[in-house]
Amino acid sequence: MKIMEIFNSFQGEGHYMGRPCTFVRTAGCSLHCSFCDTKASWAEGTTDLTPADIAKACNMPLVVITGGEPTEQPMTELAQLIYLLHEAGKKVAIESNGTFEHYAELAADWVTCSPKANASYAIFMDGVDELKYVVTDDFNAAMAIPETVRAKFAGHIWLQPCDYGDERTLNSRAKAYALTMADPRLRCGIQLHKWYGVQ
Repeated sequence: MKIMEIFNSFQGEGHYMGRPCTFVRTAGCSLHCSFCDTKASWAEGTTDLTPADIAKACNMPLVVITGGEPTEQPMTELAQLIYLLHEAGKKVAIESNGTFEHYAELAADWVTCSPKANASYAIFMDGVDELKYVVTDDFNAAMAIPETVRAKFAGHIWLQPCDYGDERTLNSRAKAYALTMADPRLRCGIQLHKWYGVQ
């Protein structure tokens, strides 16, 4: 598998926010979103590691496989990694962009899907536990999160303000807040690790 980095921190977003974990950041992503805050992960891989090597490097009870885009790694190797982590008694969460059609077949304990607004690709949500949307300047919640999705994932839909690094970030936070207050099925998110100044 092509791996950018493996490190310990706490989950800064979503259901497991604040929980210590080991992050496995895979390399490579075909979307290249302009607002991505891990553009370095777009590279076609910095280190080739076997699932066994990766599993040995994970020392927290929760392991988050993120990217890049984890599901662009060889599926046999991703499945083997999840198996080995479970064998070691660990919970496994995966963060994905919604382009993978077979989430329901993965043995992960938790799947976070982060569809991109105005995406030109098909979004798959079967087998997904929570949704996370990045609230950008042009984010249209009515189009991005239709009623059927709001009903299915009620209480598990996070609106994540886009971190522009300037005053637009405040606008993004205000927009996420207003959207959440207008529909209690939505939840305001935050990148808690950035507040703490950790990776």
